[in-house]
Amino acid sequence: MLIPGGMTGVWLIAGLGFLVVLVCMAVSMVPPGDSSNKVLFEAKLFIGTLAAILLGLILYWRGAREKRSASA
Repeated sequence: MLIPGGMTGVWLIAGLGFLVVLVCMAVSMVPPGDSSNKVLFEAKLFIGTLAAILLGLILYWRGAREKRSASA
């Protein structure tokens, strides 16, 4: 599948997607107005993000190890 505009179009679409993700991340870090404990909200956000990153790394390492042992 080709993106219209060649490499300029690719960079434009990728940049737009990256910008949307950054805005969504920034908005998700703003606690709701009725939140009674803003520090707890930020702690839950941080812990959830850290858990998601660790899960991704564990799955990556596991897949890389299986791929390495399958090719040997």
